[in-house]
Amino acid sequence: MFDRLCCLRLIHSIVAVTLLLTVSACSSDDDAPLPAPVVVVQSPQSSTQPLAFDSCEGNYQPQQITDLILATGQSNLLGPQTEVAATFDTYGQVIEFREPDLPHPRVFAWTVDPKNNAGTGWQVAQLTQSWHDSSPGVSGLANNNFAFHFARQLAKQATGCRVVGIVMVAEGGRGISHWDQNAEGWLQINQQLSDALEAIGRNTIDGILWHQGESDWIADGTCYPGDSCVNNQPDYYPQKLFSRIADPAISNPVGNDALIDRLRRQTWYAEDKPFIAAETLRAPVNVHLNKLNTDDDPWTACVRGDLSSGLEANPLDPFENHYSGEALRQLGRRYAARYIEMKNL
Repeated sequence: MFDRLCCLRLIHSIVAVTLLLTVSACSSDDDAPLPAPVVVVQSPQSSTQPLAFDSCEGNYQPQQITDLILATGQSNLLGPQTEVAATFDTYGQVIEFREPDLPHPRVFAWTVDPKNNAGTGWQVAQLTQSWHDSSPGVSGLANNNFAFHFARQLAKQATGCRVVGIVMVAEGGRGISHWDQNAEGWLQINQQLSDALEAIGRNTIDGILWHQGESDWIADGTCYPGDSCVNNQPDYYPQKLFSRIADPAISNPVGNDALIDRLRRQTWYAEDKPFIAAETLRAPVNVHLNKLNTDDDPWTACVRGDLSSGLEANPLDPFENHYSGEALRQLGRRYAARYIEMKNL
């Protein structure tokens, strides 16, 4: 009888210990630290695409932006009618993006309402958003743009887990006078930057990407009729863009109101921050843009962007003035490489 009772008690003890260990194991799992969060980007068409992290894990917010960049210029900044790597529905809307056009969790874009160009807030950047009033967004149709690929490359390549924010102000078919003091482009820059900076509690930007010149076609700077300039004025374009030019024999009646100098006088910019341009595909004004590489100013530069540099024109453009989607990807990476070099990142 005693042996039988001992056996029963032993069995009960074993069961009790087993249950205790089981409960303890379950409690341990519940209390364990959660894995690092995965950022999921929601496309306007309700699909989700989890993004693979590099070593910089975390759920990033716009307030963490380390490199806030103004991108401004003509239609090549907007990338009209360019291809993107994505799956589409029968209406041409993006279901989900694929590499190399996937959103990146450390790249944000200041988005606007295309009806009135008013800022609507910072969002993880993707190629269906309305980054400016002339860019896609409402319908979900996508165009490529080099600013997106500049930001992706900067986030992926630079050291220190950079978080990149892009503010875009672009308008197709406009000469450089569109950015004159109190002209429409200049006013839009100030309005969009004011809203974008205030939204994240910042006061300054970190660099400017410039892509413009097709509407100031001729090498000596002749501008389109209707722009606020005198046609056939020698060296009109460099006088408008910068006063510190390579050839001191060229006079500059614009003086310190040239665009780059005027930008540097703003409280949100400075002389020791990059101003990077790129060549146009084939406009002779490239000769002036390239002077940014020889002006003894370490914070200005111009990257290759013409046809001879290996970039291709959009096949839908018979005049070869606009880039293909793949060319915009490459151009964005060239901007990023120069920015990283200038900032020693």
